[in-house]
Amino acid sequence: MTEERDERVENLDRFGLTRTLILEAGKILRAMAGMRLDLKQVMKGGTDFTTAADTEVEANLIEQIKRYCPEDEILAEESAPTSYAGYESKERLWIIDPLDGTTNYSLGEENYAISIAFVRRGVPVFGHVYQPARDLLVSGTAVGLYVDMHHPSIDAFRGATQGFARTPQVSPETDPMKCTIGHNWYYTIEGKRRMSAMLERLIPGNFRAFMARGSAVGDLLAVADGRSHAYVQENLKPWDVAAAGLLVRLAGGTVTGIDGSPWHPFRHDILASNGHIHDRLLELLNTPA
Repeated sequence: MTEERDERVENLDRFGLTRTLILEAGKILRAMAGMRLDLKQVMKGGTDFTTAADTEVEANLIEQIKRYCPEDEILAEESAPTSYAGYESKERLWIIDPLDGTTNYSLGEENYAISIAFVRRGVPVFGHVYQPARDLLVSGTAVGLYVDMHHPSIDAFRGATQGFARTPQVSPETDPMKCTIGHNWYYTIEGKRRMSAMLERLIPGNFRAFMARGSAVGDLLAVADGRSHAYVQENLKPWDVAAAGLLVRLAGGTVTGIDGSPWHPFRHDILASNGHIHDRLLELLNTPA
Protein backbone atom coordinates (compact mmCIF):
# COMPACT_ATOMS: atom_id res chain seq x y z
CA MET A 1 0.00 0.00 0.00
CA THR A 2 2.86 2.38 0.86
CA GLU A 3 4.47 1.69 -2.52
CA GLU A 4 1.20 2.46 -4.32
CA ARG A 5 0.82 5.68 -2.33
CA ASP A 6 4.38 6.73 -3.15
CA GLU A 7 3.68 6.14 -6.83
CA ARG A 8 0.51 8.25 -6.69
CA VAL A 9 2.43 11.07 -5.01
CA GLU A 10 5.14 10.89 -7.67
CA ASN A 11 2.50 11.04 -10.40
CA LEU A 12 0.79 14.04 -8.81
CA ASP A 13 4.07 15.93 -8.46
CA ARG A 14 4.91 15.29 -12.11
CA PHE A 15 1.42 16.27 -13.23
CA GLY A 16 1.81 19.74 -11.71
CA LEU A 17 5.36 20.12 -13.00
CA THR A 18 4.28 19.22 -16.52
CA ARG A 19 1.53 21.82 -16.54
CA THR A 20 4.06 24.52 -15.69
CA LEU A 21 6.60 23.31 -18.24
CA ILE A 22 4.15 22.97 -21.13
CA LEU A 23 2.78 26.48 -20.64
CA GLU A 24 6.32 27.87 -20.60
CA ALA A 25 7.11 25.92 -23.77
CA GLY A 26 4.05 27.48 -25.38
CA LYS A 27 5.48 30.92 -24.74
CA ILE A 28 8.59 29.94 -26.71
CA LEU A 29 6.48 28.81 -29.67
CA ARG A 30 4.37 31.96 -29.63
CA ALA A 31 7.52 34.11 -29.48
CA MET A 32 9.02 32.30 -32.47
CA ALA A 33 5.78 32.16 -34.44
CA GLY A 34 6.40 35.56 -36.00
CA MET A 35 9.74 34.49 -37.40
CA ARG A 36 10.04 33.00 -40.84
CA LEU A 37 11.36 29.57 -39.88
CA ASP A 38 12.54 27.35 -42.68
CA LEU A 39 11.41 23.73 -42.70
CA LYS A 40 14.35 21.36 -42.48
CA GLN A 41 13.82 17.90 -43.90
CA VAL A 42 15.05 15.09 -41.66
CA MET A 43 15.23 11.35 -42.21
CA LYS A 44 14.49 9.08 -39.25
CA GLY A 45 12.83 5.89 -40.34
CA GLY A 46 10.99 7.95 -42.95
CA THR A 47 10.62 11.52 -44.08
CA ASP A 48 9.74 14.30 -41.69
CA PHE A 49 10.32 18.00 -41.17
CA THR A 50 11.50 20.13 -38.29
CA THR A 51 12.23 23.77 -37.49
CA ALA A 52 14.40 25.63 -35.00
CA ALA A 53 11.29 25.94 -32.80
CA ASP A 54 10.93 22.14 -32.52
CA THR A 55 14.49 21.71 -31.34
CA GLU A 56 14.51 24.68 -28.98
CA VAL A 57 11.30 23.69 -27.21
CA GLU A 58 12.42 20.08 -26.89
CA ALA A 59 15.81 21.02 -25.48
CA ASN A 60 14.16 23.31 -22.93
CA LEU A 61 11.68 20.63 -21.81
CA ILE A 62 14.34 17.96 -21.48
CA GLU A 63 16.60 20.27 -19.48
CA GLN A 64 13.82 21.09 -17.01
CA ILE A 65 12.61 17.51 -16.61
CA LYS A 66 16.15 16.27 -15.98
CA ARG A 67 16.60 19.00 -13.40
CA TYR A 68 13.55 18.02 -11.38
CA CYS A 69 13.34 14.28 -12.19
CA PRO A 70 16.92 13.20 -12.94
CA GLU A 71 16.20 9.47 -12.70
CA ASP A 72 13.28 9.53 -15.16
CA GLU A 73 13.76 8.60 -18.81
CA ILE A 74 12.64 10.69 -21.77
CA LEU A 75 11.52 9.81 -25.29
CA ALA A 76 11.21 13.01 -27.34
CA GLU A 77 10.65 13.36 -31.07
CA GLU A 78 13.68 15.33 -32.17
CA SER A 79 16.21 13.36 -30.11
CA ALA A 80 14.57 9.92 -30.21
CA PRO A 81 16.59 6.93 -31.38
CA THR A 82 15.61 5.25 -34.64
CA SER A 83 14.31 2.31 -32.62
CA TYR A 84 12.54 2.78 -29.30
CA ALA A 85 12.12 -0.92 -28.57
CA GLY A 86 12.13 -1.53 -24.84
CA TYR A 87 10.76 1.87 -23.90
CA GLU A 88 7.33 0.34 -23.28
CA SER A 89 8.71 -1.36 -20.15
CA LYS A 90 10.27 1.76 -18.61
CA GLU A 91 9.17 2.47 -15.06
CA ARG A 92 9.05 6.28 -15.42
CA LEU A 93 9.01 7.62 -18.96
CA TRP A 94 8.18 11.04 -20.36
CA ILE A 95 7.00 11.08 -23.99
CA ILE A 96 7.28 14.49 -25.63
CA ASP A 97 6.27 16.05 -28.91
CA PRO A 98 7.64 19.61 -28.74
CA LEU A 99 5.69 20.74 -31.78
CA ASP A 100 3.09 18.60 -33.49
CA GLY A 101 1.92 20.26 -36.68
CA THR A 102 5.29 21.65 -37.73
CA THR A 103 4.14 22.44 -41.26
CA ASN A 104 1.08 24.30 -39.95
CA TYR A 105 3.28 26.26 -37.55
CA SER A 106 5.77 27.21 -40.26
CA LEU A 107 2.93 28.48 -42.45
CA GLY A 108 1.33 30.56 -39.72
CA GLU A 109 -1.61 28.20 -39.20
CA GLU A 110 -2.97 27.80 -35.67
CA ASN A 111 -3.47 24.03 -35.54
CA TYR A 112 -0.28 22.96 -33.77
CA ALA A 113 0.33 21.62 -30.29
CA ILE A 114 2.77 20.54 -27.63
CA SER A 115 2.17 17.10 -26.17
CA ILE A 116 3.61 15.57 -23.00
CA ALA A 117 2.65 12.22 -21.48
CA PHE A 118 4.00 10.44 -18.43
CA VAL A 119 3.99 6.68 -18.88
CA ARG A 120 4.60 3.82 -16.47
CA ARG A 121 5.34 0.38 -17.93
CA GLY A 122 3.71 1.29 -21.24
CA VAL A 123 0.53 2.78 -19.74
CA PRO A 124 -0.11 6.55 -19.89
CA VAL A 125 -0.62 7.90 -16.37
CA PHE A 126 -1.39 11.45 -17.43
CA GLY A 127 -1.21 13.61 -20.50
CA HIS A 128 -1.16 17.31 -21.30
CA VAL A 129 -1.88 18.81 -24.71
CA TYR A 130 -1.38 22.54 -25.18
CA GLN A 131 -2.36 24.55 -28.25
CA PRO A 132 -0.53 27.88 -27.82
CA ALA A 133 -2.34 29.68 -30.64
CA ARG A 134 -5.66 29.00 -28.88
CA ASP A 135 -4.10 29.27 -25.42
CA LEU A 136 -5.88 26.02 -24.65
CA LEU A 137 -4.50 23.37 -22.28
CA VAL A 138 -6.23 20.03 -21.86
CA SER A 139 -4.94 17.72 -19.15
CA GLY A 140 -5.99 14.20 -18.29
CA THR A 141 -5.31 11.76 -15.47
CA ALA A 142 -6.94 8.59 -14.22
CA VAL A 143 -9.29 10.72 -12.11
CA GLY A 144 -10.58 12.92 -14.89
CA LEU A 145 -10.07 15.22 -17.81
CA TYR A 146 -9.66 18.97 -17.38
CA VAL A 147 -9.51 22.07 -19.52
CA ASP A 148 -7.47 25.05 -18.41
CA MET A 149 -9.92 27.86 -17.87
CA HIS A 150 -7.67 30.77 -18.70
CA HIS A 151 -8.77 30.49 -22.33
CA PRO A 152 -11.55 33.11 -22.49
CA SER A 153 -13.47 31.83 -25.49
CA ILE A 154 -14.67 28.55 -24.02
CA ASP A 155 -18.10 29.62 -22.87
CA ALA A 156 -19.02 26.13 -21.67
CA PHE A 157 -16.48 26.30 -18.90
CA ARG A 158 -16.97 29.82 -17.57
CA GLY A 159 -17.67 30.00 -13.89
CA ALA A 160 -15.58 26.97 -12.99
CA THR A 161 -13.77 27.17 -9.68
CA GLN A 162 -10.00 27.31 -9.28
CA GLY A 163 -9.44 27.72 -12.98
CA PHE A 164 -10.39 24.18 -13.98
CA ALA A 165 -13.52 22.34 -15.07
CA ARG A 166 -14.40 18.94 -16.33
CA THR A 167 -13.93 18.88 -20.06
CA PRO A 168 -16.58 18.46 -22.67
CA GLN A 169 -17.15 14.89 -23.75
CA VAL A 170 -16.91 13.25 -27.12
CA SER A 171 -19.77 13.93 -29.49
CA PRO A 172 -22.93 11.84 -29.01
CA GLU A 173 -23.52 11.88 -32.79
CA THR A 174 -24.48 8.53 -34.34
CA ASP A 175 -25.48 9.59 -37.87
CA PRO A 176 -22.50 9.02 -40.21
CA MET A 177 -23.71 11.81 -42.51
CA LYS A 178 -23.09 14.26 -39.66
CA CYS A 179 -19.68 12.84 -38.69
CA THR A 180 -16.24 14.06 -39.76
CA ILE A 181 -13.26 11.72 -39.89
CA GLY A 182 -9.79 13.13 -39.29
CA HIS A 183 -6.58 11.85 -40.85
CA ASN A 184 -3.23 13.14 -42.05
CA TRP A 185 -1.45 12.95 -45.37
CA TYR A 186 2.02 11.49 -45.54
CA TYR A 187 4.98 13.25 -47.10
CA THR A 188 5.86 10.34 -49.40
CA ILE A 189 4.08 9.31 -52.58
CA GLU A 190 3.68 5.76 -51.30
CA GLY A 191 2.23 7.05 -48.05
CA LYS A 192 -0.30 9.20 -49.89
CA ARG A 193 -1.37 6.17 -51.92
CA ARG A 194 -1.76 4.11 -48.75
CA MET A 195 -3.91 6.78 -47.11
CA SER A 196 -6.00 7.17 -50.27
CA ALA A 197 -6.71 3.43 -50.19
CA MET A 198 -7.78 3.66 -46.56
CA LEU A 199 -10.16 6.53 -47.27
CA GLU A 200 -11.53 4.60 -50.24
CA ARG A 201 -12.58 1.82 -47.86
CA LEU A 202 -14.45 4.38 -45.72
CA ILE A 203 -16.42 5.95 -48.59
CA PRO A 204 -19.34 3.44 -48.36
CA GLY A 205 -19.94 4.73 -44.84
CA ASN A 206 -21.10 8.04 -46.34
CA PHE A 207 -19.47 10.15 -43.64
CA ARG A 208 -19.88 13.90 -43.87
CA ALA A 209 -16.23 14.68 -44.57
CA PHE A 210 -12.64 13.50 -44.34
CA MET A 211 -10.51 16.24 -42.81
CA ALA A 212 -6.72 16.51 -42.83
CA ARG A 213 -5.75 19.27 -40.40
CA GLY A 214 -2.01 18.57 -40.27
CA SER A 215 -1.68 17.61 -36.60
CA ALA A 216 -2.33 14.16 -35.14
CA VAL A 217 -2.42 15.64 -31.63
CA GLY A 218 -4.84 18.37 -32.72
CA ASP A 219 -7.09 15.89 -34.51
CA LEU A 220 -7.27 13.61 -31.48
CA LEU A 221 -8.03 16.59 -29.27
CA ALA A 222 -10.86 17.50 -31.65
CA VAL A 223 -12.35 14.03 -31.11
CA ALA A 224 -11.98 14.39 -27.33
CA ASP A 225 -13.86 17.69 -27.20
CA GLY A 226 -16.58 16.75 -29.68
CA ARG A 227 -15.51 18.91 -32.63
CA SER A 228 -14.72 15.81 -34.69
CA HIS A 229 -16.00 12.26 -34.50
CA ALA A 230 -13.05 10.02 -35.36
CA TYR A 231 -9.39 9.96 -36.29
CA VAL A 232 -7.63 7.18 -38.18
CA GLN A 233 -3.94 6.96 -39.01
CA GLU A 234 -1.03 4.62 -39.58
CA ASN A 235 2.73 5.13 -39.26
CA LEU A 236 2.49 6.98 -35.96
CA LYS A 237 5.07 7.43 -33.21
CA PRO A 238 4.50 7.36 -29.43
CA TRP A 239 4.81 11.14 -29.13
CA ASP A 240 1.96 11.57 -31.64
CA VAL A 241 -0.57 9.70 -29.52
CA ALA A 242 0.56 9.00 -25.94
CA ALA A 243 -1.12 12.05 -24.39
CA ALA A 244 -3.94 12.71 -26.87
CA GLY A 245 -5.02 9.07 -27.11
CA LEU A 246 -5.45 9.07 -23.34
CA LEU A 247 -7.50 12.28 -23.53
CA VAL A 248 -9.92 10.70 -26.02
CA ARG A 249 -10.48 7.76 -23.69
CA LEU A 250 -11.01 9.99 -20.68
CA ALA A 251 -13.54 12.04 -22.66
CA GLY A 252 -15.63 8.92 -23.19
CA GLY A 253 -14.30 7.90 -26.58
CA THR A 254 -13.04 4.57 -27.89
CA VAL A 255 -9.42 4.03 -28.92
CA THR A 256 -8.15 0.88 -30.61
CA GLY A 257 -5.84 -0.20 -33.37
CA ILE A 258 -7.22 -0.07 -36.90
CA ASP A 259 -7.80 -3.82 -36.67
CA GLY A 260 -9.77 -3.40 -33.45
CA SER A 261 -7.09 -4.78 -31.16
CA PRO A 262 -6.16 -2.95 -27.92
CA TRP A 263 -4.39 0.36 -28.31
CA HIS A 264 -1.23 1.42 -26.52
CA PRO A 265 1.06 4.35 -27.33
CA PHE A 266 3.82 2.20 -28.79
CA ARG A 267 1.82 0.72 -31.64
CA HIS A 268 2.02 2.43 -35.03
CA ASP A 269 -1.66 2.90 -35.82
CA ILE A 270 -4.75 4.27 -34.15
CA LEU A 271 -8.49 4.49 -34.57
CA ALA A 272 -10.03 6.94 -32.10
CA SER A 273 -13.71 7.82 -32.16
CA ASN A 274 -16.67 9.01 -30.15
CA GLY A 275 -17.48 5.33 -29.67
CA HIS A 276 -20.85 5.46 -31.39
CA ILE A 277 -19.44 4.98 -34.90
CA HIS A 278 -16.44 2.86 -33.92
CA ASP A 279 -17.82 -0.52 -34.92
CA ARG A 280 -18.88 0.80 -38.31
CA LEU A 281 -15.43 2.27 -38.90
CA LEU A 282 -13.77 -1.02 -37.96
CA GLU A 283 -16.08 -2.91 -40.31
CA LEU A 284 -15.25 -0.63 -43.22
CA LEU A 285 -11.52 -0.41 -42.55
CA ASN A 286 -11.16 -4.17 -42.34
CA THR A 287 -13.23 -5.02 -45.40
CA PRO A 288 -10.98 -5.67 -48.42
CA ALA A 289 -11.42 -3.12 -51.19
